[in-house]
Amino acid sequence: MYRIMNLLLTLGLCCSGFSCSSDGSPTPEQSSPATLLSLELNEIYRKSHLPGFAISVVVDNELVFQQAFGQRNIANNKPYTNQTTQPIASISKTFIAAALVKAIDQEYFDLETDINQILPFAVINPKSPEYTIKVKHLVTHTSGLIDNEEIYMRTYHIVPGQDVTTPGAEAMKGHGILPGEGIALELLMRHYFLEGGNLYSLDNFSDIPPGETASYSNMSSSLAAYLIETASGQSYAEYVQANILNPLGMSSTSFDSQSLNPDNMATLYATKDVPFPAYTFDSYPDGGLYTSNEDFAKFLLEMMKGLAGDSTLLFPQESYQLLFRPQHQTAESAWTGIFWYISPPYIAHNGGDPGVSTRLIINSENDHGHIFVSNIDASTEENRERHQSLIAEIENAINQFAVAYRN
Repeated sequence: MYRIMNLLLTLGLCCSGFSCSSDGSPTPEQSSPATLLSLELNEIYRKSHLPGFAISVVVDNELVFQQAFGQRNIANNKPYTNQTTQPIASISKTFIAAALVKAIDQEYFDLETDINQILPFAVINPKSPEYTIKVKHLVTHTSGLIDNEEIYMRTYHIVPGQDVTTPGAEAMKGHGILPGEGIALELLMRHYFLEGGNLYSLDNFSDIPPGETASYSNMSSSLAAYLIETASGQSYAEYVQANILNPLGMSSTSFDSQSLNPDNMATLYATKDVPFPAYTFDSYPDGGLYTSNEDFAKFLLEMMKGLAGDSTLLFPQESYQLLFRPQHQTAESAWTGIFWYISPPYIAHNGGDPGVSTRLIINSENDHGHIFVSNIDASTEENRERHQSLIAEIENAINQFAVAYRN
């Protein structure tokens, strides 16, 4: 639940009982922590390279701050709001995680299951065919099924009917993203992992046996989603809708952008003056979920409640514990859980795609967490360094707010 006063303050309203400066804003001495955070984030935005962004903060299993800044569409002067929808890129994998734990709870398989006991076709690493690839290897990125970057980019498509002569479209075409229709998840898996497939290459496979070394892989993540699809008899999107989105009341969240309100859709940008055309990609489970700050916060709140032992809404308490249990230690001495990255006390996942930058971080020690979503590409040389600096500023402000909120 919102705290009513914090909601009003984050909307920038000056309420009775607060001293206001000559320009109508509360003075620092009289401001609540939420007001101060709002003011600081507005100042960060004013100096930033971001078209728009949104923040939600949960403290002690309560949503205590939610605000959006900037614009979802610069040319049309449309504000970025808490209802603005955009893709969240790789944080979509945390929904694969939740769906997979649900499938385990429904006894379709477990983490030790050989994936070829589930799949309708056999996926075998030709560089180490004697090894069994298990479900746990997919969720920890240790399966030896890896992303072949050149081929993987061919799974992205500029949506037919988009203007492909713009600078943003030219940039995408330069990375191999061309106009085209997508293919079904099953067909993608067959093309990528089976010899003779249109996307098959020996470079789709590592020469390291499963379970030994983590190598972040979008394609193996989507294969995990396809396991759920195969075992349940539902499409992965339908399974997530029924078992995750509907119970959480996430009515503005979908893998199909066409099903969402077009008036709330964010334009995605390379830079503020270079918008991207609309695009989609075949491996949609690993990065193609669209949501709003308002909806996304429901997921964050539920994950934190489950982690704290305060919810059984999606599955039994032991399943929440499984979701966040460390499964494989990385070379950096952090851990991978079921798609989540764990570096105590932090549990996190990031996301990045053309025109998309997202973060979800939970501090399990201090019981606060936050999400950040923005409609700009943070991976370009032009954006990378200043984006990292900006994220550090934002997260420092959020951490200070969480401490002040408790006091």
